[in-house]
Amino acid sequence: MNKINFFRLANFFEKQIEFLRATKENKFVLYGGSAGSGKSYALRWISLYYALYYAKKYGASTHIGLFCKTYKELEDRHLKYIRQEFPEWLGDFYEQKKEFHLKEEYGGAIISFRNLDEPEKYLSAEFALMAIDEITQIPFETFKILLTRLRYPGIEDTKFICASNPIGEHMLWVRQFFVEKNLPSEFEKYRNQIAFIKALPHDNPYLNYEYFEQLKSLPEKERGAFLDGDWYAFEGEMDESGFISLITSKELENAFVFGEEFEKIFKNSENILGVDVGAGGDKTAIVLRNNLLAKVVFNQKLEDTMQIITLIFNLSKIYPIIKICIDAIGVGRGVVDRLREIGFLNLIPIVLGNKSSEPDFLNIRAELYWKLRNWILGGGKLIKDDSFNQILNIKYKKNSDKKIMIIPKDILRKRGIPSPDVADALALTFFVDIDKIKSLLNFQKEWYNI
Repeated sequence: MNKINFFRLANFFEKQIEFLRATKENKFVLYGGSAGSGKSYALRWISLYYALYYAKKYGASTHIGLFCKTYKELEDRHLKYIRQEFPEWLGDFYEQKKEFHLKEEYGGAIISFRNLDEPEKYLSAEFALMAIDEITQIPFETFKILLTRLRYPGIEDTKFICASNPIGEHMLWVRQFFVEKNLPSEFEKYRNQIAFIKALPHDNPYLNYEYFEQLKSLPEKERGAFLDGDWYAFEGEMDESGFISLITSKELENAFVFGEEFEKIFKNSENILGVDVGAGGDKTAIVLRNNLLAKVVFNQKLEDTMQIITLIFNLSKIYPIIKICIDAIGVGRGVVDRLREIGFLNLIPIVLGNKSSEPDFLNIRAELYWKLRNWILGGGKLIKDDSFNQILNIKYKKNSDKKIMIIPKDILRKRGIPSPDVADALALTFFVDIDKIKSLLNFQKEWYNI
């Protein structure tokens, strides 16, 4: 195979080199952020890089796929640039096939430019590398379909690379996966193979000054997304299903506190324990809360749900717990029964889907999340834990009966968002009023001592 100087050919600027370097060290990489940061160019040339790299490393030609949502976008972002960018001595571009074929002396790989109107049509194809331009335009289900085709005979280090502005119909799952690494359980094994490279206009030394000024003149939220590359710029906006964020990222950030000194408060306060029992591969989450603070005390998968019994028993010896609120659906019901058998009398089994006693809410789940919202906005604090970021996935709207409802978990799953186990565990703690429970307990003590 003939040698070439790729970097002289590609003429990457520094941030694009950082993008390429991240692909060498990770399986999934997002190059995302502002407009005008050279994202599409980087995708084209990194696709070419791996066509050459795989040939050199494995001695075999490969198939590379570069995708956009529509062929019109492929034409505008990529196809019209191929003839002027990729040299003729390196390979041939076939207009009708929309493919660039490297010459045999450079490995013979094929780079196919494809659209994603029907991702199922690629179920018989195999790709050593897949590149998606504006990935926020595709749903999580399409992403998962494409990953079934990310394989190639003899290639051990297949790659999935993508680029996008922080805006689009399916922005939320992309942010969750690449930026926050709030991963569905089936992707947990890839946690250390996912990278996000933030791109900004000033990273591109070739960007036209007038274009930069145009970005600066955009309305506030658009400017945040396209100029600052802010993945939270449109937070609080109504999504395509009519849902609005329960809590914004700024409100959540303001609720976070740090420091071991807060442990004393938990040990000297009346606490509520919220338990969301994991099922079907989900994690079991346990949250401890008093009037001032809440913290995650457990958030893991369990081989046996009955291990929760030991966890709760041990926590009860460390903290004053006046009530244990457990999601009693499915396997949670068995946990409740077993705790009662061994003498726990302060249990409250909760079915979140049951009707709320409050007329403004569709069900208990909506009522509890609304109380959680008011507690945070009223000054409630969370001991800093990344799993509390799940609260950002919780959205609400009013249904046709003008009742507040919370976004269903099946919609979250379709968007690629994991079950909000920790958020649910925290919400469960709001089933009871701590002050009322304390008052009742004090009355009982006084009555008993008469």
